[in-house]
Amino acid sequence: MASTTDPGEGRTFSLAAVIARGFGVMAGNPLPIFGIAFLIGELPQLLLSYFGPLATAAISVEVKNKNPFGLLTMWPFLPIVLLSLSVYLFLIALVQGALVRATLAYAQGRRASMSDSLRAGLAKALPLIGLLVLMVFAIAFGFVLFVVPAILLYVRWSVASPALVAENLGVFAAFGRSTYLTRGARWQIFVLQVLSVIAILVVQSIVAGTFGVNVGAPAGVATPTIAELVATGMIGTATTAAWASLQTSLYVELRDWKDGPEADTLADVFA
Repeated sequence: MASTTDPGEGRTFSLAAVIARGFGVMAGNPLPIFGIAFLIGELPQLLLSYFGPLATAAISVEVKNKNPFGLLTMWPFLPIVLLSLSVYLFLIALVQGALVRATLAYAQGRRASMSDSLRAGLAKALPLIGLLVLMVFAIAFGFVLFVVPAILLYVRWSVASPALVAENLGVFAAFGRSTYLTRGARWQIFVLQVLSVIAILVVQSIVAGTFGVNVGAPAGVATPTIAELVATGMIGTATTAAWASLQTSLYVELRDWKDGPEADTLADVFA
């Protein structure tokens, strides 16, 4: 696969190396990678998708019984919605930080346990939440400006999360570090993201076909079947694990390309 040559010391950046490292992480240390992706990333969403419709139906009945206008009595549930959103963001940040930790350990020839990875993710959860929220708003605004700016921003900031965790950076410093690391390789990074999306769609189609369900369909208000839960869980776990492993591997390769083989930037992660 195509590579980019850096003027400094003739170092090169290769997508093939990124992909090989990413899949090597998942194959070499599967328990923390897939365990965290499932237990923290996917299981809470599966439980919500199963019990959520039941709770929604119960609330709707209660609202109709007490108020014919329905929506006027929904405001007491606003704190629950906000709490649920906060928990959701926290879990995303925890998973992201933990999987970055496990992948970075593999980059140094180490094996990160699930508990070590989760501790590292917990320590970085709050700044990762801030980074995630700012990125989502900026990219959403980019989509309003005819999509292309959103793609450019996403590629530019694609390794901000690994940089924040690995180098103990603040939110804005992580954005700046990602901007520096991706400069000169953004077309290759864009190709990697496109290939990742295609791979996810292929896996989704294979799993959905195997279980005879339509995973991509809107959830609606019906409680999902066991087959739908299993298929969704498999797809979500594989997607989360692969995406985090590849993005962190991308960071490692870009860092080595720009700065030379790892210096002491990961020391704080393993302290």
